[in-house]
Amino acid sequence: MAASVSGDAKPSARYVLACVALLLAGAAYNVWFLLDNCAIDLAGDEAHYWEWSRRLDLSYYSKGPLVAYIIHAGRYLFGSWSRSLLG
Repeated sequence: MAASVSGDAKPSARYVLACVALLLAGAAYNVWFLLDNCAIDLAGDEAHYWEWSRRLDLSYYSKGPLVAYIIHAGRYLFGSWSRSLLG
């Protein structure tokens, strides 16, 4: 005897709220970890990209310019906020 499955079964509101709460808690923990406890420093290639973002160019010796432009844009948009938050 096969069990019937209804095609319009929706997850309950309690289930959806639990999933959203879990995702928000995980995101909050991740932000807290990165701001307060993170012992990870820049790797060698990341340091190069950071340096390139300070002196933008059309090309670099091992990569194209997109990474440097993205970092530069992030520093331009969020740099003052980051300095005021973290010092």
